[in-house]
Amino acid sequence: MIEADARYTLIQDSKVLYTALDIHIIPAVHNDIEMVRIDVNSIGDSLSVAPNSVHGNVTLEFTYAEISAFTASGSDEVDQFFNQCEQAVVDYLDAIPENSSVTFTIV
Repeated sequence: MIEADARYTLIQDSKVLYTALDIHIIPAVHNDIEMVRIDVNSIGDSLSVAPNSVHGNVTLEFTYAEISAFTASGSDEVDQFFNQCEQAVVDYLDAIPENSSVTFTIV
């Protein structure tokens, strides 16, 4: 899971900001095209839906080389791959200018 310490956006130039919600990812490997598609979802604390909360998602695509460029951390191959995917998402989110004052942390 990824946590943000301030309001952030999932898409550059978007007017939608999320208020320090947890970010969950769901990676899918596509061997035929050597890509990893990652569904990135903003989910409220305790999975609750408050009347004013906004939940969002975006699907990102990375090549095998882009994912492999991150140093893996974890106890087995699955944990290591998932960690590399989380790092790729954090890198993507950090690169969005609207997120310049936000710290994203993998927990």
